[in-house]
Amino acid sequence: MSDLKKLSITELEGKKNSMKLIQGGLGAAGMVGGWVYANRTGGGFWRYVGFGFLGSIAGGSIGYFTTMQRINKINTIIAEKKGENIS
Repeated sequence: MSDLKKLSITELEGKKNSMKLIQGGLGAAGMVGGWVYANRTGGGFWRYVGFGFLGSIAGGSIGYFTTMQRINKINTIIAEKKGENIS
């Protein structure tokens, strides 16, 4: 965490945005994985919709739980640098 405190606010915002892109990317990969599964198991339209939705939830959850702790640390450091009250 000490390496994050050395960065400027702009660099911290960039790191935070890249973490959000990782979250979105994992959700998109999960959706594609759901579509691939529906294709291999022989599904119709609603099967694609269902497995795409479930895959995006699964992938997005993994992305959320792996990156949110770091995003929260970055938000805390940004608030400290801006002099905002953290409560």
